[in-house]
Amino acid sequence: MDVIEKSIELVEKEYWENKSICDVCKLPTKDLEPIHEDTNACECCKELYNLGEVLPKVFGFVRWKYDKKLSETFLTITLPFSMFYVLYEHEHIKPEDLLSYFSKNVTIYVKNSFGLDERYYGYRVIPYFVSDYAVRNKEDKIKNFDELGESAKGVKKIAVLKMDVDDLGKIISRGIPEGRRTLSRYATLSRFMNHFFKNCIRLIAKRDKQILNILKDRKLPKLFEDGNERNVVVVYSGGDDLFIVGSWNDVFEMAFEIRELFGEYVGWNPNLTISAGFVIFDPKYPLYRMASITRYKLDKIAKEEGGDCQDKG
Repeated sequence: MDVIEKSIELVEKEYWENKSICDVCKLPTKDLEPIHEDTNACECCKELYNLGEVLPKVFGFVRWKYDKKLSETFLTITLPFSMFYVLYEHEHIKPEDLLSYFSKNVTIYVKNSFGLDERYYGYRVIPYFVSDYAVRNKEDKIKNFDELGESAKGVKKIAVLKMDVDDLGKIISRGIPEGRRTLSRYATLSRFMNHFFKNCIRLIAKRDKQILNILKDRKLPKLFEDGNERNVVVVYSGGDDLFIVGSWNDVFEMAFEIRELFGEYVGWNPNLTISAGFVIFDPKYPLYRMASITRYKLDKIAKEEGGDCQDKG
């Protein structure tokens, strides 16, 4: 009996009092704020939602201690010992004017740039790269699934593409000769693999001139003649895999371009191959189901049944 009473005392008796459930994370919280129509969220989820609204326009983050005035001016991400202040493109405020709010002691994380512009002189700059390509509509907002479907050629459908490198664990464990397995070589292998997915995928989607020059004489599937940027949204690309949603014809053609350029990137090494799962959907189909079905196509069909299709011949 004494043991039971002591165990009960370890539980906060008033844990559920005066608390509501966040509609996003489903955790109890005292304070809820509306973020979208009938959706109420806790403070953490609200921060992430607000960040998602401006994420396509973000060009960097400033890491600095908590400052009340700055937190009222900038969107923030709260960390245990510091804050990230979000820098994003404003219609009427220049980037250098945004930076003027901060002292030279701060650390600035600059997106897809080495931070060599004059605006960053005197600051401690750390570059970071992300494959953030997303096609925009006339209102300069990211196209939703319905708009991606309408932009498709022929049937008004969208497609999901998931790709990843085959047997990466074996490549890391056995790809380097036993006598030359050092931390620096492992780091180099990882860094160069990540570079392809972080940087090259963005250039492929933008149809960069150098990319087009590499592909111009390749006999890749071409459904429609169109020189514009791809109608796709790169949901994620990094490490050794990617997830892309877009107009079905653009996603289809882009899959072959990625395969071809990955082969070039690794020198057509037969031990470094990439597999893909590609599925066409109606724009109204739930995203989580799209991801699940495409992952099945990648894992069970492309990898287990398809075998090695990377051979250049």
